[in-house]
Amino acid sequence: MVLGGWKGGPKVDGRRGCEAQRRQAQAFAAGLEPVVGDLRRRGLSLRQMAAELMAQGIQTPRGGQWSACAVRNVLLRLEAC
Repeated sequence: MVLGGWKGGPKVDGRRGCEAQRRQAQAFAAGLEPVVGDLRRRGLSLRQMAAELMAQGIQTPRGGQWSACAVRNVLLRLEAC
């Protein structure tokens, strides 16, 4: 017996969802650019930037806590523009 597989419904193009997530992440990073740019000019480390974003009450896109890795990802996304 074969389990799973296509059951005759519409086929979903996963690339469209990935592109939508990319656009949302880019828009979020662009909105943070003034704040993160100021933190960078002040010479803060990634951990210090994460702590400052939390202190300012700025949430991650999913409402979680900031980490150094999340700040790095935002900075990388801004540099790619």
